[in-house]
Amino acid sequence: NIGPEVLEVGNSLVRVGVSLLINNWVPDTYALDIKTLDETYLHIIYNVPAVGLGIDGFAAGSLTIMGNEYGTSINSDLLVDDCIINLGQSSSEPSNSDFSLFTDMKFTTGRKVQFIWPTNTIPILRATAEPGQSISFKMDNTSSTYSINGDVNIKYGGIYYFQKSFRLSEGSIIFNENESKFDPLLDFKAQIKEVD
Repeated sequence: NIGPEVLEVGNSLVRVGVSLLINNWVPDTYALDIKTLDETYLHIIYNVPAVGLGIDGFAAGSLTIMGNEYGTSINSDLLVDDCIINLGQSSSEPSNSDFSLFTDMKFTTGRKVQFIWPTNTIPILRATAEPGQSISFKMDNTSSTYSINGDVNIKYGGIYYFQKSFRLSEGSIIFNENESKFDPLLDFKAQIKEVD
């Protein structure tokens, strides 16, 4: 076991602990525990092309990575701030790897968390979430399964569709998604923006 030790990462304080089980001078299993301290945030970039999910923002909370020669699991409980969550198109490429990856992540929205669809460069939907909304993401690449679940209340945003702009004043995005379907339920109050 190493740590836990408090490290400075950029402007953030992070407590890191490492556990290794070594067999014949080779790591057999490992665990890495990371937790931000004093309400500091770390920049995270997390992309899952098979799902079409991309996250780029700042996060505080805990992250655990555990594994062995056969696979890795990632578990987290993160508060995200100043973040863009891209709900783009999935690549739907099956995994050809014998190495398993299991992910169980919980995200809670803080300030300035935007949902974008389909891309950040040409968004049809751009919606800013209310703080305190929770989303869970689970993935298992060996069975090619995933799920995204959560009800997210929207504070404001916009939709650009068929050359018309709509201003969102309130609403929600309801995620109950899996590998068979990605079709979030959108429920918004919107007004058309007149353009001269």
